Amino acid sequence: MSNAYRQQTSRNGWMIFVLAFMVVCFLIIDITIGAYDVSLTQLLFHFKDSVIDNLVIFNLRLPRALTCIIVGACLGVAGLYMQIILRNPIASPFTLGISSAASCGAAVSIVTGFPFIHPVVNIQLSAILFSLFCSGLMVMTAFRRQMDPKLMILFGVSLNFFFLAFQSLTQYMADEREVQKIVNWVFGSVTKANWTGVTVTTLTFIVFFTLSYRKAWHLNLMTMSDDRARSMGLNTHRFRIFIFICSSIITAVAVSYVGTIGFIGLLAPHFAKFLVGYDVRFTAPLSAVIGAAILLAASILSKSIIPGTLIPIGILTHIIGVPFMCMIALRGRS
Repeated sequence: MSNAYRQQTSRNGWMIFVLAFMVVCFLIIDITIGAYDVSLTQLLFHFKDSVIDNLVIFNLRLPRALTCIIVGACLGVAGLYMQIILRNPIASPFTLGISSAASCGAAVSIVTGFPFIHPVVNIQLSAILFSLFCSGLMVMTAFRRQMDPKLMILFGVSLNFFFLAFQSLTQYMADEREVQKIVNWVFGSVTKANWTGVTVTTLTFIVFFTLSYRKAWHLNLMTMSDDRARSMGLNTHRFRIFIFICSSIITAVAVSYVGTIGFIGLLAPHFAKFLVGYDVRFTAPLSAVIGAAILLAASILSKSIIPGTLIPIGILTHIIGVPFMCMIALRGRS
């Protein structure tokens, strides 16, 4: 192992550590700011002295902050994987229709009560089911038609517009109260975050990130052409479907609890590749860390722009993400 390789590996490791530390700092800031101020001293030492502090920290702000971390990590990793297997710099759960399918599922549930299990879980389950249905359509079509990455992108964009249209139709048929609930969900927000959502999303991320990260070397092969990857013994078609399924499940569960959060899956992988290169062993965990940092930063901004008002974080990620996406398109680089 050369000294240059050791230095690069050490540098990448330190980069992940530094950004992870930044996430911890953002977490503390996000918990302490808001309509009810909580000082750092209260947070670390005296929160048990006040029932209000205990309620605000553990029942409201900590679940929201942890939701930002885990959802940001999910979307960051999913976006990276999709960009790799489809070899497209703008591939992400948002641009491929998975997020819009979740929004459509939530809208259908709000209007009809689908899947008719319990009001507490209907919206989340419907969002997950619609997201997985969208992913399933892409997987089945890709498997039967032997679609190449470019055609998968086109098919995903088509599904994106289909689910957006179906969501609009659902809103058109809804009454005023239902429309308000749909709009609030589509904005993307962590205001209804709870410990159940944190637990489910975290477990999902751990399971499927572990399964996919074990294939880091195969993912590195996918950055080359299919012919070169196959010459090294990789069944590119089956592996592409496996990674797409893992990414879709991670995204479906994450989005079901927060609504439509756009562009995290686009921003995080590009920042990660800029900082540590294209080695998935480092890019994948760094994409997760950067995704968490971006969503926490958006949460902090949402409470700071207008004091006393909580702006949905989905609006902020769209404002940040659109110019960045335009920059990628104009530069024409991955």
